[in-house]
Amino acid sequence: WTSSWVSTMSWRRGPVIDGTSRFQFRRAASSVAQIISEGAHDTGLKDKLRLYRYARRSAGECVCALDIAVRLHISTEEQIAPFYAALNEIIAMLSVLSKPPRRR
Repeated sequence: WTSSWVSTMSWRRGPVIDGTSRFQFRRAASSVAQIISEGAHDTGLKDKLRLYRYARRSAGECVCALDIAVRLHISTEEQIAPFYAALNEIIAMLSVLSKPPRRR
């Protein structure tokens, strides 16, 4: 799902937001994909869970950049709805991945 995340957050089709927020959004979106990749290749459970929590936080930064764009009337909710949907899906997956397994 990392590749679908990157294609969804494509720079050319990215959300309509101002320069500062766009930079922050791009940085956070890149971090999500890179940190997920790093976590997927880590063999230690503790580090893997930590990295997935970091990726979830970066996805939250993306949501914040979109929220700011709507609040400042730079974008409409309709324009950024696909990005919200993708981010909500990613955050939900990372929430599951970042929880330690239950002990029996």
